[in-house]
Amino acid sequence: MSYRGIWAITVALVCGCASSSYSPAISTYHEPETLDLSGAIRYRTLTRDDFQAATPPVEAKGIPTHASAALVGAVRVDPQSVWFVTQLEAGSDSTLFETTVRNLRFQAIMDPRTSWWREDLDSISTAYVLQHEQIHFAIFELEARRLNAHASEIAMRIRSVGPTSDEARRTANARLEEERRAWNQRVEERQNQFERETANGKLRDRQTEWWNRIQVELTNTAWDQ
Repeated sequence: MSYRGIWAITVALVCGCASSSYSPAISTYHEPETLDLSGAIRYRTLTRDDFQAATPPVEAKGIPTHASAALVGAVRVDPQSVWFVTQLEAGSDSTLFETTVRNLRFQAIMDPRTSWWREDLDSISTAYVLQHEQIHFAIFELEARRLNAHASEIAMRIRSVGPTSDEARRTANARLEEERRAWNQRVEERQNQFERETANGKLRDRQTEWWNRIQVELTNTAWDQ
């Protein structure tokens, strides 16, 4: 039996930033079942129109009134990845079931509908904040690309066998959750590092350094379509 798009674990972080005066760092984990990412976009150059929420995300409670933007981004399992549960021949007295995943791929996405932008930014601030948000988005993308480079190894670690099909699926789901926690930690640590080293976007020279570094990493990290 095959299952397309089930257990598509998603991690979403709310990354807040602002004008040169202040930029808060906000990161929040969303449970997968609470997210509607049907309108999410894959990694590309962001525009002002990609921030469509009228107010900051509810997860960003307490965001300062002078904040400029909040991006909701994520790394998720590609919904086109296909999960299989297969009955194995285990002997005359027992039957085993195996859960595997084929074409395992990962995506970096941004959710425009819940990403927010301050309406009264001038054109110079808009360009600067967009660059800041693009770096946040690129951190998600780099993690997705690195996961794709190791997708076959991850698929082997997720593979599970159980006495029933439900048990095999539960074990595979638990193993995928372990993988999720690891990549979530890497993404969140780097997002926080970015905010810390740029003083939440206030240090323009530091942001430029990050921008240049990220461009090199994107060039040197294979892009999986």
